[in-house]
Amino acid sequence: FPSHDKHENPTWFLNKVIACIEDANQLDVCITAIAGNHDLRYHSLDNITESSLWILDKARVMDVGYGGFEKDGVSFYFYNFGEDIDGNHKPGNFNVLVTHTPVFADEVPFYMKGAYTAKELEEKYPMYDLILTGDIHNHFISDKVINPGSMLRLTSAQKGHRPCFVTGK
Repeated sequence: FPSHDKHENPTWFLNKVIACIEDANQLDVCITAIAGNHDLRYHSLDNITESSLWILDKARVMDVGYGGFEKDGVSFYFYNFGEDIDGNHKPGNFNVLVTHTPVFADEVPFYMKGAYTAKELEEKYPMYDLILTGDIHNHFISDKVINPGSMLRLTSAQKGHRPCFVTGK
């Protein structure tokens, strides 16, 4: 969303998001998002009903991820910012963890308490076959972790940043 570190977005932007998602829904895809710290007033999941994601969920153009779902032998488990990962998974399925957790490719900066390296996250949650993370704005891919990074350049420190996304079958 265009507002950096704010839970509010202008109406014009929400209208553009709704139009894009409606176009994608014509392709019979499921669009689900989890709330990150910048989506939530005071960075608290208790305030989800005041977020732009909540508006999009209630407009039924996308789902805010709570819990998870299963389709064709793939189980998805969603954890919004501030939610503890409980390790829920279904044996025999391809299990996907989607979480807004700070994860770094190789080394956690000393000031990031509670963050992980990709390897640490993989070792902590071996029951997941794929882990999709958010929070850290630089993208990377490891053995089982995909962190797509930010979709917008939010500061001058990201001058060379190139947004990316990953697709798969």
